[in-house]
Amino acid sequence: MAKAKGYDDWEDAGMAFSSDELDAYQPVEWAQQRVARLCAMRQVVMRHLELPDIAKPLWWRDAAKWLRDKIGWYCTAMHLTPPTEEELGNVLPDRKTAAGKALSKEASLLDARDWLGAWAAETEAAMRYVVTIGRRASASCKWDAFTNKASNRLANCVNGELQLQRKLDETLVSRERPQTA
Repeated sequence: MAKAKGYDDWEDAGMAFSSDELDAYQPVEWAQQRVARLCAMRQVVMRHLELPDIAKPLWWRDAAKWLRDKIGWYCTAMHLTPPTEEELGNVLPDRKTAAGKALSKEASLLDARDWLGAWAAETEAAMRYVVTIGRRASASCKWDAFTNKASNRLANCVNGELQLQRKLDETLVSRERPQTA
């Protein structure tokens, strides 16, 4: 199991799982859920970019671009069907529809620091879960070779998501610094 970079970087959180939970955990399905979550986040960011007078528009544009890249990486590494243009947020619902209004409201409340912090906390929890259940299932010999490799790829994808968050944080910090002449 130590082939995945994510397993090397993260300690076992000491979580306990029942045999039913180990049997039910499927890395590919978990990755599909993660991609759906990232797509939903990107939709909000894309709607935020449409709002007038937003703070840090270049940072938000970078966040949207890098989120799209990370979604693509998940799909490639985990052999998932890529999301549609609508799911990816390239085509957003009309602002007059209920879905469009909800998306606009959520987008209007975004703050770069808060958004990044919430995403980082969510991803760190996901990483602890993926690493711990991966180790438990691998150790109990519950998986075949394909599932074991998928678990390694998933850990690497989530680890890449954490690296993206660090990159976005560094970019945000550099853009918040006062410019000296």
